[in-house]
Amino acid sequence: MPTSQKDQIPQIISVVQQVRPASVLDLGLGFGKYGFLLREYLDVATTIGLLPPPKTTDGTNGGPKVFIDGVEGCSMYVGGLQHEVYNRIIEMNVLDACKTLSSGSYDCCLLIDVLEHLTSAQGWELLGQIRRISRSAVVSTPKRFYAQGDVCGNPLERHVSVWTRRQLAAAGFDVYWPRKESHIAVHAASTNLRSTLRRYIRRSRCKELTPIIVYDAYQRLRYGGVHADSC
Repeated sequence: MPTSQKDQIPQIISVVQQVRPASVLDLGLGFGKYGFLLREYLDVATTIGLLPPPKTTDGTNGGPKVFIDGVEGCSMYVGGLQHEVYNRIIEMNVLDACKTLSSGSYDCCLLIDVLEHLTSAQGWELLGQIRRISRSAVVSTPKRFYAQGDVCGNPLERHVSVWTRRQLAAAGFDVYWPRKESHIAVHAASTNLRSTLRRYIRRSRCKELTPIIVYDAYQRLRYGGVHADSC
């Protein structure tokens, strides 16, 4: 199906915000959910001052609007709405599309719940291509295999592989956000970016795992007064 797990959206968007990309490639965009989300949480957030301007591959500040391309192998998922959100949509198999792109073309790639639809050999090749064309990338894929055949007559929806954290790390996606149902693994070419992401994930995980009553008490001690959520 042209969809992905909803529970992982906050983590994926948060990672992309830390990267501050000026250009993004969404591989296997489906209905374009992440294109919409990035327009809000990158473009709008930068415009109203919640985020600093994005950094381009040469380290300079980009404009307030991120350049977002998408790749989708099933043309029936792509319509006028998706073309409004994405700057360019390549209607092609994700692996074949990546092979046509120049090295270092993007600041960030997304491969969200796509890897399980490829054979192991195709997946390894695609992960290598992603590292070639982008300075950072976020991959998500289920931790466990579950059978899925054609959906709406689309053979690209079949599930044919399952991946481990160790395999993703061996492929260069060694920044990891632990989750129950799925892997979220990140590639960062820069040592500084890799360190920044690891620190951010550690802080976020501490907040996730802290009971609400303890977190509210900490907020009252830090900021004083009565925390709104405790009323």
